[in-house]
Amino acid sequence: MTEENNCERATASELETRVEEALQLLLDGYSPASIVKQMSRSKDISIRQARRYVAAAKLDYFDSPMTRNELEFGIALHIERLDRIADAAHQAGEVKQEIAAAKASAQLSEQRLKSLQREQEHITKSGSNSTCY
Repeated sequence: MTEENNCERATASELETRVEEALQLLLDGYSPASIVKQMSRSKDISIRQARRYVAAAKLDYFDSPMTRNELEFGIALHIERLDRIADAAHQAGEVKQEIAAAKASAQLSEQRLKSLQREQEHITKSGSNSTCY
């Protein structure tokens, strides 16, 4: 049974151990996707929870935890840069590059929108139900 189904919260010690495990696997050269699958199976946890552990390990690995505001600012800068690249490509008559930059900008914006929607759904559910992490 997964954590999401049985609502058993991991202890602080378990959380730390799982993040350290994920970090060690990253350092050993495993891809984040393979670590997520491996941890999900070996720890009997959800894919979503395994992704959280890997994400935390990646922050530890790169030693650059970002606040939400820093992350939002970085995303906004990337979108702005892609828009400028699309504009420059348009002015230079480079249609393929213009389309590629515009498409990348749209995908990044779409991913951010989906993230905001998931976050809002989580907040809404948290207000009415107990949620496991």
